[in-house]
Amino acid sequence: MRRLQHVYTVRFKWSENAQIMRFLRVRILILIKKIKKIKKMHIKDFHKNEESLYHEIFSPIKHQSEMDASAKDIGNDIKDYEWTHKWNNLVTFSSRNQMLDTYVIRIMEKRFISMLVKYFPDQAGEVVKYIRKAGYGDGEVLDLIDRTAGYNSNTAYLYQGKSGEEHRKKLQRKQSGE
Repeated sequence: MRRLQHVYTVRFKWSENAQIMRFLRVRILILIKKIKKIKKMHIKDFHKNEESLYHEIFSPIKHQSEMDASAKDIGNDIKDYEWTHKWNNLVTFSSRNQMLDTYVIRIMEKRFISMLVKYFPDQAGEVVKYIRKAGYGDGEVLDLIDRTAGYNSNTAYLYQGKSGEEHRKKLQRKQSGE
């Protein structure tokens, strides 16, 4: 009888751990989906074009202010529509890029990496697999870990191998000022 209780207890614990791991994988996959979606919306180097777009939108307004207000029906002119369309695009693209910086980089990435390191200790393959699923390339994996968790005793296993050695050398050169 005791033996059956022991077998039942062991199977129950294994089943419970499997459910917990399934739950964690679902949470990780949800984070991955959010990060990937926001990263896809990001427009690289938009900040370089943002100022020129801003001036393009607002330079005609200076000329309009000189016009007689009674001679112009606001909202009926094609130029009003074009101006509104450009302004909406500028605001939308700017807020998308800002969302990547504030929401993904400062908050979600830290939670994502800390979850991976906590729930997949000594399983570098699993951690890298999930990071790649989130849309990060090979060269970005260790940079992401540096940015979020850093190199410490909990993340040392992620820096093993050839790519880890190269990354550490790159960091040392960067810190020494070369």
